[in-house]
Amino acid sequence: MCGLHGADSHDFLRQVKASTALHRTQDSARFELFVSDDGLTLWVFTRPTEDAYPAVTCRRLNRDGQGHWIAKRSLRCEAGRIACDSLVVEFQRLDEQFQRSLADGK
Repeated sequence: MCGLHGADSHDFLRQVKASTALHRTQDSARFELFVSDDGLTLWVFTRPTEDAYPAVTCRRLNRDGQGHWIAKRSLRCEAGRIACDSLVVEFQRLDEQFQRSLADGK
């Protein structure tokens, strides 16, 4: 997932926290967030109060051969099926909004 290999969400969190290239940013009541120094990689971890805990997602931005920005997300959820499915839908909606903003040049 975004260049890291982990046994579970907790392992990914440990690695992300230990990385010198990733830094905590804009935590919320629901998530812990980490961004890469270049701003192209975003890691999000659910907090224990979330139904979809533990879960981790990573979104990486790259340019395609024509120079267009492409966002690719990986998600690992170790909670129950309903909670995980809900989290997937939530991030799909966010990604759709993000892709529209990229396409609009914002």
